[in-house]
Amino acid sequence: MKTFVALNCPACAGPLRIDIRSIEARCDFCDAETTLHSIDGVYALHLASRLRDEHQGLQHELRMIRVQNAVRTLDQKWEVAVRDLLKSSPLRIKSNNGKDESTGAAMVGGSVMLVIYVSMPATLALLTLHIPILSGTLAAAAILILVLEIRQLAVYRRLLLKRDRMEVAYQARRKRLMQRLNNLHRNPVS
Repeated sequence: MKTFVALNCPACAGPLRIDIRSIEARCDFCDAETTLHSIDGVYALHLASRLRDEHQGLQHELRMIRVQNAVRTLDQKWEVAVRDLLKSSPLRIKSNNGKDESTGAAMVGGSVMLVIYVSMPATLALLTLHIPILSGTLAAAAILILVLEIRQLAVYRRLLLKRDRMEVAYQARRKRLMQRLNNLHRNPVS
């Protein structure tokens, strides 16, 4: 006569009827392999290693997918940030120290001296240009155009510096994520 034990499957909680002389059983509902253990007449079921391995494999895949998704999201955010930065009006960008560049022009002898202060990361550059006077109106127009061009270059320089700082931060974050993904590929079970 066989002695049976009625237990529930640890994977799906379905009913199991197991012969106590057998060590392994298979669930009719979820097809999980289980092992029967008895300690002092108390019976317990444990999932077989196959199901544990599958579970660990799925957890590993999930970690990899999450990291890949984080990389994809980071790339999309980077594209949007660069697009927004390039769309922004250059006149709205402030200098690093919060001050605008100051520009001045003065008549010196027979030429116009143009003095332009351009803020740089750790220095203050002074650019002095001597422009021979052709005529009063022409000289004023030339100075105005030159001042506007140089100020525009300073604004674009700040824009590029900001983009470069953003790119350095983006590349560092992406590198960390890719290293994490490579570690997951090398070490499947962690």
